[in-house]
Amino acid sequence: MKKLISFILIVILAVLGTVFTLTKTGHLKGVGLKAPVEISLRDSMLFSGKVVKVTNTDPETQLECTLTVRNASGDTTKTHSFKLAPGRAYEVGMVQMQWNFKTGEKVQVKARGYLLPTRFVIP
Repeated sequence: MKKLISFILIVILAVLGTVFTLTKTGHLKGVGLKAPVEISLRDSMLFSGKVVKVTNTDPETQLECTLTVRNASGDTTKTHSFKLAPGRAYEVGMVQMQWNFKTGEKVQVKARGYLLPTRFVIP
């Protein structure tokens, strides 16, 4: 049983290493561990609270993203899907998803083809 678990772990590490290497060398676009996005905030001009700005830091690849927000108490979540052009930003606030972002809420952006989400806690 220990040999089987060891073998499975080695295979998983090898696959992740290969994906990571191919992504970094440019041989595998749109697939990887973590999407090339940055999350920032600005004050909302129309409502109280914040607007979340998601920026695609890759100058060549369009991303299909899903933003998920969870309130500070963790009992309510909401999602919003959008396409993010190469090198561009997309803002999400009350108008886009009827959510007023506030301190302590957790934001997560997941992009299609990437294993890990980008996470952000609103200060």
